Amino acid sequence: MKKIKIIFGVVLIFSLVIFLNANAFATIQKYDPLKDYYYSTNVDNPITIEEIINQISLTAYDKGTNADVTNTIINIDSDNYINNVLNQPEVKARPLGTYDVKYRAYDEYGNYSDCKIKVMVKDTKGPVIDTDKSVLTYDYKLTEMNDSVLNTMKAGIIATDNYDGTYLNVATNTKFEDIDNFGTYTIPFTVTDSSNNVSTIDILLNVADRDAPIISSTCEKPIQIEYCSPISPEDYISMFDITATDDVDGAVDINVYSDTYVGNCDEIGIHTIVFHATDSAGNIGSYTLNIEVCDPYGPEFSLDYMSLELCSNQLYNIEDFRNIIETNKGEEDFSIKVIDDDYTANYDKAGTYIYKVKLTYADDETEEMKFNVKVIDFNATQIPNISEEVPETIKVKEPFMFVLWKGIKITGNITWNIIKWPIEKFISIF
Repeated sequence: MKKIKIIFGVVLIFSLVIFLNANAFATIQKYDPLKDYYYSTNVDNPITIEEIINQISLTAYDKGTNADVTNTIINIDSDNYINNVLNQPEVKARPLGTYDVKYRAYDEYGNYSDCKIKVMVKDTKGPVIDTDKSVLTYDYKLTEMNDSVLNTMKAGIIATDNYDGTYLNVATNTKFEDIDNFGTYTIPFTVTDSSNNVSTIDILLNVADRDAPIISSTCEKPIQIEYCSPISPEDYISMFDITATDDVDGAVDINVYSDTYVGNCDEIGIHTIVFHATDSAGNIGSYTLNIEVCDPYGPEFSLDYMSLELCSNQLYNIEDFRNIIETNKGEEDFSIKVIDDDYTANYDKAGTYIYKVKLTYADDETEEMKFNVKVIDFNATQIPNISEEVPETIKVKEPFMFVLWKGIKITGNITWNIIKWPIEKFISIF
């Protein structure tokens, strides 16, 4: 009977031990199926294996032994995450995505359960827009509103992303064809990276009339004007049809901006008149008219008096004096009138006489001219008649060649006295 009791007790104790062990194993096995937990980390600064436990407050509890077994948690699988993310020094080299990291916890009997943490590596930072380097304001004309303006504005936005670098999408919802009036517009732009992180910036667009009026004229070359023939700038506007047209305002007024011609019309050279035309937006168009002041006339000869030597056997009338004047002045279109004459009455007497005339030209200008006429005694210049009788004391026959030379000499002196004054005058000009 005692043996039976002992055997029964041993069986009972053994059964109890088996029951307790089986109960503990069953408790662990209840949590054995893998459970998924998610944790999001930024690709810039990914979480480490050790930090995950603290960040997600991962704990383990064994109901069989009614004990906290958190301190038994170990990492059993994280190679993919470590190799592709944690061990990559360059942010761009870390692939975005979900990585499995597995942990295991044990009880005092060696039973264990596994837990899988899904680490989601994300790019959560938006692009950084450099407002110092970006173009924040644009000035355009109304007629320039098209897609090229949009492309220019996009190119002017300087932004970088921690993961994508400068490969970003810049966009706006503004339709530039809808901008149909002058003014300042705020154009919102978005900068988006490949993870759909968005940064925004506002760009100012000033739409204004920026074209100056166009001034046109029928004058193509510098104008040549005689000196001392002033013409006002207003007359030039009319003469050469100087007009100004603006693409917005239409015809606009023209005014004189500067003028170096009026007041200097007697100065030979090129002078300018600058015309301006201003539209309602303040744009100024300019046009320069070049005026060449010139002297179209050659030099004029003027004679106050002329000296003539005439023989006493020849009378000069008014037509003879006119011919002399025409020859010396190169002028034929004038009338002549004698206003002082003491030569005609004394033409046959040796001496010096005054012959004064008044010339009237086609433009009614007048001029007085005086002739100093020196009359030479014709008889004193005659060659002696060698056939006449001469006193015996001087009756010497002169050689023929001597007589001929003497005659030529006298004739030459007379001719020279007549023409030397015009020649001297002509030489003195040069």
